Amino acid sequence: MPVKKGSRPRKVPAETVEYFKVNMKRGALKTAIEACNRVNQLLPDTVSVSTIRRRLKEAGLAVKRRVKRPALKKFKERSSSEAEMSWGGPGYTAKIDETMDSKLYIQIFNEDLQMSVEEWGITKEEFVYQHDNDPKHSAMSTQAYLK
Repeated sequence: MPVKKGSRPRKVPAETVEYFKVNMKRGALKTAIEACNRVNQLLPDTVSVSTIRRRLKEAGLAVKRRVKRPALKKFKERSSSEAEMSWGGPGYTAKIDETMDSKLYIQIFNEDLQMSVEEWGITKEEFVYQHDNDPKHSAMSTQAYLK
C-alpha cells in the first residue's frame, strides 16, 4: 500500500467509519443523513452528508438513493372504500364497487359523511373536512357542492 505524503488528517477517523458500517449493517442506522447527524454529535468538527457518503463508499458499503414512493398501496380488488376519521374515531365507511367520480363523491358527502358528523355530535362550525387534489375532489361539481 503506497504511503501518502503531505495530506491533512481526515475529519472522520477510520474507527468512526467502521462504527457506522457495523451499525448500518445491523440496521441501527439507515441513511447517510442519520450517520452524519450522529458524527456531528460525536466529533468536534461538522461534517457534510456527502463526506459521510464518500467515506462509507470507501469502506465498501453501497450508496443508494432512497426511492420515494407514495404511502398508499394499490387495492388487490376492484372495490374500495372511503372512510372518515376524526378525533372522535372512525366514521361510517362507504363500500364502493365502481370507479369513484365526482357524482359518487358528493353522494358519499350527503349520506355517509352526514351520518358520521351526526354520530360524532359536532356542529357545522366545529367541522373541518380535509381532502387532497384528487380530480374528483377538485372537480367543478364537487367545488360547487362544497360552497
